Amino acid sequence: MYNNIFHITTVHKRHDVRVYLKEFKSLSKQYECSLVVSDGLGSVFNADDNSRIVDIGVAPGNRLVRVVQNYRSILDFANKHSNVQSANSVMVAHFHDPENLFLAYMLSKRGWVVVWDSHEDFPRQLLFKTWIPLFIRKPFSFFTEMLENFVVKRISGVVAATPLIEERFKKLNPNTVCVKNYPILDEFIGIPFEKKSSKVICYIGSINFERGIKELLDALVVLGADYKLILCGVFDAQETENYVRAHAAWAQLDYRGMVDREGVCQALADSNVGMVTLHPSPNQFEALPIKLFEYMAAGLPVVASNFPLWESIVNEAGCGKLVDPLSVKEIAVAIRDICENVDLSSRYARAGREAALANYSWASEEKVLLKFYEGFFADAKSKS
Repeated sequence: MYNNIFHITTVHKRHDVRVYLKEFKSLSKQYECSLVVSDGLGSVFNADDNSRIVDIGVAPGNRLVRVVQNYRSILDFANKHSNVQSANSVMVAHFHDPENLFLAYMLSKRGWVVVWDSHEDFPRQLLFKTWIPLFIRKPFSFFTEMLENFVVKRISGVVAATPLIEERFKKLNPNTVCVKNYPILDEFIGIPFEKKSSKVICYIGSINFERGIKELLDALVVLGADYKLILCGVFDAQETENYVRAHAAWAQLDYRGMVDREGVCQALADSNVGMVTLHPSPNQFEALPIKLFEYMAAGLPVVASNFPLWESIVNEAGCGKLVDPLSVKEIAVAIRDICENVDLSSRYARAGREAALANYSWASEEKVLLKFYEGFFADAKSKS
């Protein structure tokens, strides 16, 4: 039997942590896997696990033209593989991008096993996208949810990143599993608890106002010049970058831009506190932020938004402080309490790592993913 899994993304970077380093690499241990991307960096074959990265090229033009061209390219690619598909083989298309939802339906109609990987509650997320004009956000969100529901009912299965997303899709497709985006612990457990400076905080991720960059910079000014922020990530807009660079706290920033996994670990090793103070929104309340768990695994005390789910995680682990993410004063006080109390900082650090080792490891989620896939191939084998 010929079993091949194609992870397909035209939005994520080819070495995206969830798509490539976790799901793709985990499945490559047992199956022949290809990652289909659209970045113009070329195709690559890895002889170690017989996996491939297939680059369909960068589509020219605006967003709509790019989506249409990507559909054509992926359908051409799928047709070539369908032509060599034998009667007892299984071809799986595992999609990661909402813009490719209808393409997932099209491949399902052509006999492919199709999996939709829902990283976020996308319809709710659209309600807070500032690039979408306010008057069309609700109808756009409604249409997206209807399309998502239509497709999910007609494909082979769904992988959800959180229990809430799993609950939503399980009503539409019983073959839905939750594969949480927990960290690969081997990346972080070598980072020492002892830090070079006790007044260096860290934020890694998308840099925008909804993720609390304004309040974090304002808190730095309150704390004083001896406090530093290591900032890693990409600005969501030129307006955001201009604001950050013009802020009074800019002199306190060590801005490292977009960093690779080694750069992430180095930033964590250089820091004493990990920040995850995202603004309140319905899309965030039930989210499981990967950076929270990476900070814990790296042995960093955390300062996190006081959302109920996050509060239960942080309090149960005893690994940091919770704040109103809109309160500059609360953020500054929490940072100061951790940085100026060595015993407290050490206790939070060790508790966070212990909790990550016990409860928040990708190794446990890998087992869920592999078991989910076993069902597809077991069904095909019984029919052959």
